[in-house]
Parts: sequence; structure tokens; C-alpha cells
Amino acid sequence: MDYDGYRAPPNSYSIISKELMKYVCSFCCCCACFTSFLLIIFGFASLEATEYGLNYSWISKNISPNIKENGLYFIGIGHSFIKFPKTVQTIEFSNQKTANKGPIQSRTSDGLEVTLEISFQYVLTKDKIYEYIINMEVIIIIYFKILLSIH
Repeated sequence: MDYDGYRAPPNSYSIISKELMKYVCSFCCCCACFTSFLLIIFGFASLEATEYGLNYSWISKNISPNIKENGLYFIGIGHSFIKFPKTVQTIEFSNQKTANKGPIQSRTSDGLEVTLEISFQYVLTKDKIYEYIINMEVIIIIYFKILLSIH
């Protein structure tokens, strides 16, 4: 049979032999399986027994309002947990080595120096964690608008 004035080669003279085609297909299948395996493995995230988590998408920059507790979760590629402690947290302002910051220096209305050593504890309420994040986002936006309007 002629094709543009040339004779078409018989099937035994194909560009890629059947044996080589088997190897190419096997390689492509192995690469696809390995990539799928990696995507599945990297789609998992875990939370410790002392943590809450909110699912954050790097792609859409959204935070899911569903609060997760300890365990292993499939959240997908491009997602991670924003983690919050379940346990009592202490913030301390003092001269102790374990303190978060040094004592707070202040003055009275009479001009006398006052040094405050303060320690307080808090626990996050599970049902309010998403609200904390949303409120903090609003506070940050207002703060930056104020900063930009100052100059």
C-alpha cells in the first residue's frame, strides 16, 4: 500500500519493538504507582492526644471550621493542620528561668516605678477555636490598616 508515494513498512519493522514497548509500559505503570503512593502518604496528617487541629488548605488559603481531635487523618495534598493545645497553658512574666518574658515595668500616676510579676493559665475551649482564628484574622487586618494609614 502506498502512502505519499512510499511503501508503508510491514508490521515486523515497527519503530518500537513489542518487547521494548512492554518495558516502557511497565516503567510508566511503576512511575504512576509510585507517584500515587507518595501522594497518598503525604496526604495524611496526625494530631497528638494533647492537640486540637483545624484543616488548613495551602492551595485555597482556607481554614475548615471542623475541629479535629487526636488521631490520623487523610486531609489531602496541600493541606496541613493548624494545631492548638488541649492542655492548660501558662504564661508567666517574671525573673524565673521558666518564665516566658521578664517582669513588666510600669509607673503609677504619681511616677513611682512598679514591677509586676504575673502568671496566668488558660485552656482553649474546643467549640470556640475556629472563632478565635477568625477574630484574630480580623484583628490583624485592622492592625495592618492602621499601620498603613499612619505613614
